[in-house]
Amino acid sequence: MTRSHVHLALATLLACSSASTQWLQTSGPEGGEANCYAANGEDLFVGTECGILLSTDNGTSWVHTALRGTVLCLAVKRNSASATSLFAGGPFGVGRSTDNWASWAHGDFGLGDNCVRSLAVRDTTIFAGTDSGGVFRSTDEGASWFPVNEGLTSIFVNSLAVIDRDLYAATDSGLFRSSDDGTSWAFIGLAGKIVNTVAAIDTSLFAGTERDGLFRSTDVGRNWKADTIAGMDPSVRAFAVIPPYIFAGTPGGLYRTPDGGRSWSRFDAGLSNPNVKALCVNGAVLFAGTYGGVFRSTDGGEHWSKTSSGMKIVVVEALASGGGTLYAGGINGVFRSTNRGDSWSDVVSCWAPSLAIEGMKLYLGTTGHVFYSFDDCATWNLLWLGGAEGMVCALAVNGTELLAGMARDGVLRIGIPTPGAGIVTTTDLKDTAVYALAVSGTNLFAGTERGVFRSTNGGINWTAVNSGLTKFEVLALAVQGSNLFAGTKEGGMFLSTDDGGTWTPADSGLTDADILSFAISGDNLFAGTWQGGVFLSSDNGTSWSAVNDGLTDSPDQVSSVVHALAIVGTDLYAGTRGAGVWRRPLSEMVVSVENTPTELPSSYSLHQSFPNPFNPSTTIRFSLPKGAHVTVTVFNSLGQYIAVLVQGEQEAGNHEVRFDASHLPSGVYFYRMQAGDFIKTRTFVLLR
Repeated sequence: MTRSHVHLALATLLACSSASTQWLQTSGPEGGEANCYAANGEDLFVGTECGILLSTDNGTSWVHTALRGTVLCLAVKRNSASATSLFAGGPFGVGRSTDNWASWAHGDFGLGDNCVRSLAVRDTTIFAGTDSGGVFRSTDEGASWFPVNEGLTSIFVNSLAVIDRDLYAATDSGLFRSSDDGTSWAFIGLAGKIVNTVAAIDTSLFAGTERDGLFRSTDVGRNWKADTIAGMDPSVRAFAVIPPYIFAGTPGGLYRTPDGGRSWSRFDAGLSNPNVKALCVNGAVLFAGTYGGVFRSTDGGEHWSKTSSGMKIVVVEALASGGGTLYAGGINGVFRSTNRGDSWSDVVSCWAPSLAIEGMKLYLGTTGHVFYSFDDCATWNLLWLGGAEGMVCALAVNGTELLAGMARDGVLRIGIPTPGAGIVTTTDLKDTAVYALAVSGTNLFAGTERGVFRSTNGGINWTAVNSGLTKFEVLALAVQGSNLFAGTKEGGMFLSTDDGGTWTPADSGLTDADILSFAISGDNLFAGTWQGGVFLSSDNGTSWSAVNDGLTDSPDQVSSVVHALAIVGTDLYAGTRGAGVWRRPLSEMVVSVENTPTELPSSYSLHQSFPNPFNPSTTIRFSLPKGAHVTVTVFNSLGQYIAVLVQGEQEAGNHEVRFDASHLPSGVYFYRMQAGDFIKTRTFVLLR
């Protein structure tokens, strides 16, 4: 166990409830998943996974309205020159606001349990498209709803549109049209195709499908022609029209046609996240909603700028820190902060549920491959995982190898690459979902959907170690000295003191049984949960206390879902499901006890081990003038990796770690320390 002579110990909750002793939301990352838009004069609305955000300055900045929850669709209904209603649809049904968005009322009578995926307004009538009940109609401002599905053979409605007084329904089995306010429907083509959206310009009708690309009809839907160009993503999810242009949004970028669909070109310069979910036109300004936030174009899509100020709804699934820099990864991309979260910059736009750092090397896992950068994110290389499918859910550095935990394909071993190279090797842990990885000396651990697995030979072979576990979906792992903790789904926390040989419950005081993440500071173990926020234990998991002041009682209740935790310097950071990154000083949650010597080291140093020669163990000491990500590894005289003794963020001060070589033959060995740019290697001798 690494021990700091200047460390945090004796965890105690602070009873103070003032604003200075609580979690604070950092300035981002800004952005997030934008599902839909609606415009009402100078008011622009965007529906997100965390409710509705409002902009009164044409998208430059955003604030939350009173409605929370997942919003999939929006519609504005003008009741008079001065009165307007805003309707929002989602899993909750339909909500309506008539008081400048200050309050919301639900008028779901007749909708049942249907999730509302689309809304449309024609004169005084409102239409709702649902995921299992077809189309509903309301003529009383949404107070009551009635199904209008005669002739509609598909009841999964992706979107509704009013075009030339007719109502169109894009469904999971083709396109339908009604000319009598939904009383009856006629099928107009694209049988068997999932139609996401429909739009029209001049005499052309366009349909965007989920996997089959674009289609165009010039005879009101009697005949359709495939309109997708080479290289265009086949999933078309949104349209927008600014005559003479029509725009098509896809997961792979934004496209524009100036001639009614006869030719298409990609137009998304500056759209740093090209995964487009929604489009909106407000006056002459075009807005694109992406997985990375809101983007705006004032020149017909020629150029784009990100306009997500105040939009802090990023889903953070992974945190990693090194050299004082904090990285946040998730479905909205990867972001970086070098100033305690006071500002953030975009790093890369791909989905990154897993991150790992070794010195200046940053790795991020995404679908089917790993990105890595060895030059402070200036350039990125793509590492293909040899045909492995699915998401990379976990990453861990183990000496000269990178371990990748896959959503379906178990654990992969990857030789840490030089730029452009890297050898991928499968292991015998296959055909299972791996959610977490941990390194403890020469032992490797994998948290999977089938419990905990252990490898004692560098990840080549794995053995289930589940004795005592009562829940086997293990979402998080943590090594604290000789203790191994496993956080499960719906089963709470478990502790092993014998390298996974046996497990006992360790969740007294935990009020949430879904454990998603861990962070360690000295003798203090923090756990992030699904709904309960953050908990702290300072007695090896014997008891836990919530440390949530300002977090779970924030206006954004999604901040109580803590996917990731990380310690940088003297602060604990929490990555949440839709409220970005939060920060809290460790000193507010634990009491600092300083042991002599109190003076911090003036420079990085790796000291000679003692004793040397040794049999069978020795102690390695190192010093840090400031907090840093530290890796201490051991190699034999052939340069072969033996063990990882330290890997992770360490506080400023003097540290020590014990190396046990009882399983090794006599000989000369090397131990190496890396902390940021500091690298030092020393020699020690095992003499039996």
